Amino acid sequence: MLTNVYVVYIKTKNLTTAYRLFNVLNTRGLPLTPSDLLKSENLGAIKDEKERERYGEKWLRIERNLGREELANVISYIRMMIKKEKARLGIYEEYQELFRKGILEKGAKFIDLVETVSDIYDRKILSPEIKASPEDVNRYKNIIELMRRFVPFSDWIPPLLSFYYKFKPDRYLVDFLLKLEKKTVMEWIAGFTPSQRITSFGNLIKLIEKSQSPEELISEMGKTLSWLAEYGYESEEDFF
Repeated sequence: MLTNVYVVYIKTKNLTTAYRLFNVLNTRGLPLTPSDLLKSENLGAIKDEKERERYGEKWLRIERNLGREELANVISYIRMMIKKEKARLGIYEEYQELFRKGILEKGAKFIDLVETVSDIYDRKILSPEIKASPEDVNRYKNIIELMRRFVPFSDWIPPLLSFYYKFKPDRYLVDFLLKLEKKTVMEWIAGFTPSQRITSFGNLIKLIEKSQSPEELISEMGKTLSWLAEYGYESEEDFF
């Protein structure tokens, strides 16, 4: 240890560079992800040792259930649910901004949010199950499967997560999903750019937040989709 070990101190200007450097130096190990950084930071924010241990186990359960890749996706979807706009920084840096502004609270509350959204993602998208008539159950499963397999982007997922996170009951999921599928496909066929698409889905999440009921939301979506079907895509300003 005294004669054959060297300690090298490396200082970077920002977290993005530090993260990139860590990945380069750690190529033989398991790559560090934004979810790994958020896990460490939010567990560290829990002062009580027993509580921190309990939440550490909770995070591990989420990771085992979804896998590292899907958990990273959930972290990205939560960011979109909250910010409702295209990411301008790295995911970790975006979360730092949300913590700094008090939009999210570090520690137990953040991990509880990750657990809740991960559970919705698992039950309603990865292994889609709803409490409804057999016809609606099959319809819901088929649409989710088709969208996951053939739509070449996942921007439609945060609005679906936002809808269920706010309104909860399964009875409205099929109606909302049918409108969401129509919107997704119409924008895809119309050739929306990624930025236009993200803006449009972000506006849909805003509509979800301000709607007082799922019926009101679905009605408003129907009006907008009818306008699009009749007049085309001449005015992006009228999108939700």
